[in-house]
Amino acid sequence: MALFDLKNADLCFQDGTSGSAKVQTATPAAGDSSLSLSDVLVRTAAGTNLLQKGVRFKIGTKSQIYVIQTVGAAVSGNVPVTFLPVIPVTQVPVSGDAVTFLPQQVELKLGEGNGSFEEKINYEYRKNRGKLDYVKKGDEEPLQVDLDFDFEHATTGTNEVISPRDALKQQGAASMWVTTGDLCEPYAVNVFIKHIPPCGTSETDEILLETFRVESLKFDLKESKVTCSGKCNVTEPVYTRV
Repeated sequence: MALFDLKNADLCFQDGTSGSAKVQTATPAAGDSSLSLSDVLVRTAAGTNLLQKGVRFKIGTKSQIYVIQTVGAAVSGNVPVTFLPVIPVTQVPVSGDAVTFLPQQVELKLGEGNGSFEEKINYEYRKNRGKLDYVKKGDEEPLQVDLDFDFEHATTGTNEVISPRDALKQQGAASMWVTTGDLCEPYAVNVFIKHIPPCGTSETDEILLETFRVESLKFDLKESKVTCSGKCNVTEPVYTRV
């Protein structure tokens, strides 16, 4: 059994983008980096049906994930998009294939940092004339999350990947990120952790910390580190083995 090792793990902040479409291009080909999409239905920060740069998507049951680079003006209900990477030879779609939109995300560069989360379970121990009698479950507690990652830039500049701070606060280049919580509640993101053991016999671990809201950001300029703390509006993570 492989122990969890941060050197083999990816940590990302993800937004709540979701939706679907269909491939409209008549004859997609390997090496293409553009498609026309029809029947576009996507949840956005503005609450309108609008694609944007950075949205990820998959086509049909194929494994390749693409990232939208540009979005053109719709023509007769069809939306032209460019994306990366290009379509692989083994995963060429056909017209009419289903498109699934995935969350936008930014990967954290941990460096020598760390990540931790804590589940809290409350119990009330009742006594009968001084002796333990029965136990009842107490109030739920939110999941506590603490992260330490490299401080590369506080906000996103031209042609840079989105900074974690912008993603956490829905500002700058992440101003159009979609909350992962209720639209009437304060903005939240998901924290996604994927651990791929180096040995081929062990399954990949995926851990999803849903509706994380940052409560503290501490910047250490000397060590180039950011310490991030907050809570998720759930009592436990979602664990998956694949």
